[in-house]
Amino acid sequence: TYGNDYQGSISLTRATLSSDNTVYAQLTLDVGPRYVWQMAHRLGVHMSPDIPVASIGLGSLAVSPLDMAAAYATFAAMGVYAKPMAITKVILPGNKVDKDSGWGKSQTKRALSEAVAWKVTDVLRQNALYGTGAGSGDGLHPNAGKTGTTENHADAWFDGYTRQLSTGVWMGYPKGEIPMLNVHGQEVAGATFPVPIWHEYMAAALYHNKVLGFELPKAYPSYHSITRGNYGSLGYVYTAPTYTAPTTTTATSSTPSKLRTQTTTPSRQTTTRATPPAPKTTASAPPPPPPDTTTVAPPTTTTDPATQ
Repeated sequence: TYGNDYQGSISLTRATLSSDNTVYAQLTLDVGPRYVWQMAHRLGVHMSPDIPVASIGLGSLAVSPLDMAAAYATFAAMGVYAKPMAITKVILPGNKVDKDSGWGKSQTKRALSEAVAWKVTDVLRQNALYGTGAGSGDGLHPNAGKTGTTENHADAWFDGYTRQLSTGVWMGYPKGEIPMLNVHGQEVAGATFPVPIWHEYMAAALYHNKVLGFELPKAYPSYHSITRGNYGSLGYVYTAPTYTAPTTTTATSSTPSKLRTQTTTPSRQTTTRATPPAPKTTASAPPPPPPDTTTVAPPTTTTDPATQ
């Protein structure tokens, strides 16, 4: 974990709340690094096309705050990814709005099922309340998110979202990986600076926004036990995992962990991005949630993650 302790066999939820990278390294090997890479691309995280390895599940490849904000907005939108856009409206001479060129029309696609997106939010909501992201919320708008700290404190992140807004906060040096070991007397980690920055920004950005809780899915995710991939201490050879009938509660969510970016005076960068139009709410009451699932009641609003 971030605190250099080992917790043994634990759930994915607990591993997320404590930033236990060993669990996610094993999970990456179990499901296959290439599938993790493919999912990242479906969420708009454009990592380099290197041969995927186990560390990809920890966020070892370079990403941008904008990509992370867009990926987290997908969870807020119940699995619908919206490509970020810089221009939302063009006004022509005569105060005429250009409605024919596609400005402001977001390109969207479904990247995850509602059930999986909801489960990711369920875990990240707990992290924002009790885990490494504690203190990120404004006490009014329900939020979810994840911290991230790279080796030697060269980069620090907090990516999070509410129902309406996704925001990513990154701290580091733009031109190199320089340890941030004494900034205002303390080491820079996801929870020490990015979380408070995210909190202050979102509190202001959402001040006049309606309080909305996260949606519930039309159907809850099913859980399957999984046989580990074929890997050992002398090397890794991926073997497609086998699945058995639903029984256990092995979570299928994946959250970014130690994220690297090329990062020369410390700078703070915040990238925000509105989520796609609020997804349709469920007309009928959803089925009862699984026993081991905890959801947090509304209020909300949000953007980028990693491990602490």
